[in-house]
Amino acid sequence: MMAFTPDSAFDQYYVNINLSGDFRTLAAQRRDHILGLLANRFNVIDTFAGSSIPKYTALRNHADLDVFVVLHYGIHCKGKRPSEVLLEVRQALAAKPRVRRNGQAVTLTYAGFPDVDVVPVFFASHDGQRYEDALYLSVPDMNTETWIRSTPKAHSDRIDAAAIAYGGMFRRAIKMMKHWNWRHGDILRSFHIEVLALTAMSAADFSSISFAMYKFFSVISEHMLVPLHHEDGRVDEYLSASDRQTLLTRLNSVKENASQAWLDGFLGNHEASITRWRNIFGEEFPAYG
Repeated sequence: MMAFTPDSAFDQYYVNINLSGDFRTLAAQRRDHILGLLANRFNVIDTFAGSSIPKYTALRNHADLDVFVVLHYGIHCKGKRPSEVLLEVRQALAAKPRVRRNGQAVTLTYAGFPDVDVVPVFFASHDGQRYEDALYLSVPDMNTETWIRSTPKAHSDRIDAAAIAYGGMFRRAIKMMKHWNWRHGDILRSFHIEVLALTAMSAADFSSISFAMYKFFSVISEHMLVPLHHEDGRVDEYLSASDRQTLLTRLNSVKENASQAWLDGFLGNHEASITRWRNIFGEEFPAYG
C-alpha cells in the first residue's frame, strides 16, 4: 500500500479499516433470532438494533451488533439488580454467552459475522409499555449494580444529523479514531468517541480529513482531565485514573505528531506527512511512494 498525497493515503486507510456494506437485513435477522430465544421467558415490549453497525461507524473485524430488548419493568426488572436481569437473559439464550466487558450486555456468538450484544432495558416511565412517556431507557450496569440512562435511538439520530451537516468526513474521522483507539489498548468506548465528535467538533474541523484527525486528537486529550457530560449524563465515568493518565500521555504525544503531519501536508511536504500519519495509525495506513 503506497500513496503520494495525504488525502490519497487517508482514502486508502479508510478502505482498509472500514466495515462497508448495508447490514440492516442481517441485523433484523439477528434481532428476530434473539427475540425467538427470549419470547417464551420474557414479556418483551420492543426490540431494535443499535451500536456502530447500523450507525455506519463500525470497523472491519472489530464490530459487534447491539440488540436492545425492552422488557416489562414490573415483571422482569422491578426490585432486581442489573446482574440478576443479565443472568436471567444469559440463561434464556440457551447457549454459553458471556457478559460484555462493560457489564451492560450479554454477548451471543454466531458462526458468522457479527456477534450480538443483547442489552436488556426498560422504559424510564417504569410501566414498561408506554413509548410516549419514556424519555430514555434504563440500561443495566452490573459492574456498579446500577441502572443507567440511555437514549440509543436519539444518539443514532444525532449521528445521522451531524453526518448530513458536516459531510462524509464526519463518520470517516470517527472510524479512524476508533481504529487508533483499538490499536492502543481499546481503552475508550465507541460511544465516548462518538459523543466527543458530536459535542466537541464543528463543521469547520472537517474541512479536510487530515485536519479533522489532528483536531480530534487535540479534543480527546483536552477532555481527559475534565468530566464529559451528555444528554445521557456522564459519558466518561468508566475511565479509571490510571486509564486517563495512560491516554493523556499517549494523546499529548500523538497530537503533536498529528499537528506536524497536518502542517507538512498543508505545506506540500507529502512524504513527511504520510510517514508521520503512518507512525500514528500503524500499518493499515499506506506508506509514501
